[in-house]
Amino acid sequence: HGCLLNAGRLRRGFSVFYALICLNIAASTKKGREIMTLQQLHYILTIAETGSMNKAAELLYVSQPNLTSTVRELEKEFGFAVFHRSGRGVTPTRDGVELLTYARQVWTQMEALN
Repeated sequence: HGCLLNAGRLRRGFSVFYALICLNIAASTKKGREIMTLQQLHYILTIAETGSMNKAAELLYVSQPNLTSTVRELEKEFGFAVFHRSGRGVTPTRDGVELLTYARQVWTQMEALN
């Protein structure tokens, strides 16, 4: 695959959408790599919409620690933080905003198929 890449090398200047697609291809072809599932995509979109890990966890029927762990694993895989965390909640980072823009498009297209 031409777009296999090391997620740890992702930095500004790479298209986050390209990273999302490449990570899925790389994940499916390399041992020990995870695929960003539709469930995980739904998780980050819900977190962004609510601005809160706790509220998102309630809506998604998952524990807040599990949700936080899932997001941290994704961020580690991507090589960048998706969200800024504070006592008041979460807000997308600059890279997170770009990722979420494309994630919404993917989610909308996926819903249209159903």
